[in-house]
Amino acid sequence: MANGLKEEIDGKFLGAALGEIRNTLFGFFESADVYSLGKPSVYRRLDSKEEQLKIADKIGLKIPETCITNNPEEAKNFVLKHQNVIAKMQTGFAIYEDGVENVVFTNVITAEKLEELDTLLYCPMQFQKKIEKKKELRVTIVGRDVYAFEIDSQQSERAKIDWRKDGVNLIDKWIPTELPADIEAKLLELLDVYHVDYGAIDMIVSPEDEYYFIEINAAGEFFWLDNLTEDNRISKSIADVLCDKALRRNNRVLV
Repeated sequence: MANGLKEEIDGKFLGAALGEIRNTLFGFFESADVYSLGKPSVYRRLDSKEEQLKIADKIGLKIPETCITNNPEEAKNFVLKHQNVIAKMQTGFAIYEDGVENVVFTNVITAEKLEELDTLLYCPMQFQKKIEKKKELRVTIVGRDVYAFEIDSQQSERAKIDWRKDGVNLIDKWIPTELPADIEAKLLELLDVYHVDYGAIDMIVSPEDEYYFIEINAAGEFFWLDNLTEDNRISKSIADVLCDKALRRNNRVLV
């Protein structure tokens, strides 16, 4: 955004100029009299993991016990209570060092690693009770169409905690699956609450066959799963919704 502006404007005004440009663009996108899968403001709202979990819990989806904090002692107490805890960032990002991209994945924190939490004071993190995995699910919802895929991530040592660590090798190992009717209904309700027509949802199925909601990705990738459907059904569902050939939630266009 604003490529070359740094060379053209006094540095003390750069932050203000970028803020004005950003707000203007979002304002135009938000006020456009056209249909979209979801308003930009709503998809920005979906960045809130806290609200995602709160809404999922309210509509009856199981969620892992969660602690979001930058208090080292609070985090340590949470780990001691549950013993096995996973830690993950609130946003997706990479750290670049010497030209190398280092992606921050989900990791396990045990009682033996409590000292690692001392630097938490400078940056909050999300901690959740570790749920044992029978399988992991990726559920892509377009309008009222639900495409659920499962994978046995525990067969790969690298993927046991975060399947993305071995994502390339697992890309063709996902298989279509059917969700229990009540789980599917609750996921559709989740999109109803947010009033969006697209969402990519991550879930865990425990050895006891309990379904845990992990998160919904507002613009989550789907193409690797689309290639595993007959005739690229996910893409066709998106086209149908965009062309007003399928039921829409977000149908309000100002005239």
